[in-house]
Amino acid sequence: MSDEDLMTRLERDEFDSDSQGGFALAGALLKSQGAVIRDVHASHNLGRYLRGLFLVAVTLSAAYGAILGMFEPGRQTLYSLIKMPIVVLGSALICTPSFFVFNSILGSRLSFRQTATVVLLLVASTTLILIAFAPIAWLFTMTTRGPVFLRLLHFAVFGIAIGFGAHVLSVTRRYLLCLNVGQPQIHAGFLHV
Repeated sequence: MSDEDLMTRLERDEFDSDSQGGFALAGALLKSQGAVIRDVHASHNLGRYLRGLFLVAVTLSAAYGAILGMFEPGRQTLYSLIKMPIVVLGSALICTPSFFVFNSILGSRLSFRQTATVVLLLVASTTLILIAFAPIAWLFTMTTRGPVFLRLLHFAVFGIAIGFGAHVLSVTRRYLLCLNVGQPQIHAGFLHV
């Protein structure tokens, strides 16, 4: 899809963040990315976005973590359910300050709250793909006794999920660049690193 077609599609996206939050944001990430990005750009309802995206990321990563732990049912399921959100959101927490500082040095005008929201967009998008693969992962976890196959399966699922999250971040960067007429909000070189 060309940049012009993408920008046209993003301009048409609609989402009412004043009346919707929580898990409605999951649908907006899939169907109305342009509206979400415009709200982040305008600092509109950032607190609602931060809470909602955090809720989506915690809930969906916990659900996928439980499926990971079902290979050895019992305590391992509970441990995985708890560990997965800690790993996913802990990574986001660790990376957000660096993302903010380096993008600021490279010319970004995003506030720290806007930057945190963008990072949570990435995380929530990634967990949406994880949960989309959850039924397949569950089926193979319940029917396969080969740990090597399951590791490869989960590795592939995580790769696809992270790829989608990176795509959402790339679309966000390109749309913010369009909204700010050439002034980068997320530096492309830093994003690729």
